[in-house]
Amino acid sequence: MTPEPGCHLVAAGLGRVKDIGRAPGSPPRPLPARLGCAQHISLEDGTQTQMSEHTGGSRADVELRLPAEGAYASVVRTTAAGLAARLDFTIDDIEDLRIAIGEATALAIPAADPQTDLVACFYFGRGSMTVTLETEAMDDPALDTESFAWQVLDTMAQDASAGSEDGRFRVRFTVTSQVAAGTTGAER
Repeated sequence: MTPEPGCHLVAAGLGRVKDIGRAPGSPPRPLPARLGCAQHISLEDGTQTQMSEHTGGSRADVELRLPAEGAYASVVRTTAAGLAARLDFTIDDIEDLRIAIGEATALAIPAADPQTDLVACFYFGRGSMTVTLETEAMDDPALDTESFAWQVLDTMAQDASAGSEDGRFRVRFTVTSQVAAGTTGAER
């Protein structure tokens, strides 16, 4: 699988890095071990990868850079859904995340300067995913808190924030899966 021109995806997990943009045949870059919260064993080649719980550093667990154009919003949604599935989010939680990503891109992409990139950063927590979408926006556009996109995002996600600062427009939010977090409240 090769990325679209201008796209680069790096997915970091326990002991293995999947860099879709790296040259075929080049060795994967190892990462330091971190606490894992979801595990995946590939049916194709039997390799084992593990999603990590974010350790609080400034580096995203997964970062996706692609052109800030509406046609690429589906790539961000699909990436987020795939990551959430590996973090054991429920189908309903994944759909909530996809909706939140769609509204966040609807805020970020129109704010972007022409010919710039949209950078999506995904941070994993125990049963949660924090997403940051950021793009260059030299005009420092103001956030319209009355817009449909903001209203939906603010409803679907926790800790939603958006705005411009120093020539960048950033949208940040967290989606939590109560089941994946182990806090469903069900007692046995």
